[in-house]
Amino acid sequence: MKTTLSFSCATYQLYPLNSVFRRAHAMLLSQPWISVSPAETELPILEEDVVTHLSSRVILFNDEWHTFDEVIEQIIKATGCSYERAESLTWEVHNTGKAMVYEGDLSDCLRVSSILEEIKLRTQIEC
Repeated sequence: MKTTLSFSCATYQLYPLNSVFRRAHAMLLSQPWISVSPAETELPILEEDVVTHLSSRVILFNDEWHTFDEVIEQIIKATGCSYERAESLTWEVHNTGKAMVYEGDLSDCLRVSSILEEIKLRTQIEC
């Protein structure tokens, strides 16, 4: 489990503004089977401009629960793209299992990802 905790800490250092990583980090540290020294739990806060100006991509993954219309609508809401573009991305997700639905600064990718996740779509941000 130490590997998982290390990954969590490293991820949090890259995304200190994302509350999802803060909650995951806190959850991991609260588990009785995890033993860490206090130094391992201290996470530095990075300057916002260092974090948010990283070029990043939002990847959307396929699932079996959402309809095409739900996904198309959410992609439009999150990215502001046209219906045709959102439909094309939805087909790509359906056929290949995933698609890059947005590319930009990390802060914009975090916003897009959180909007997609409002309806429990599964996303990943790549830097």
